[in-house]
Amino acid sequence: LRHVDFDKIKCVLVGSPGFVNQDFMAYLQEKATARGERTLLQHRSRFVLCHASSGHKRAVAEMLASPAVAHALSETRVLGDVQALE
Repeated sequence: LRHVDFDKIKCVLVGSPGFVNQDFMAYLQEKATARGERTLLQHRSRFVLCHASSGHKRAVAEMLASPAVAHALSETRVLGDVQALE
C-alpha cells in the first residue's frame, strides 16, 4: 500500500465470490493497525466491498454494474465536483 496515492484514488473495489473480500478487509485492517499504517486507517472508507461471481477479469464489469458500486462511484464524482467548485 506504499504505492497507493489516496489523493488520486477515490475508490478501491474489493470484490470476490463468497466472503473472501470481507476476510481480506479484516486482515488488511488488522495488519494496518498492528503496523501503525495511519494512511490506510484514515482512508478505509474508500474501500468498497462488492460481490463478484468469479476471480476472472470479466467480473470487474459485473462489479461496476452493481447498484452499490455505482452509488459509491457517484459519491466520489460528486465529492470531486464539489471540491473543484470550492
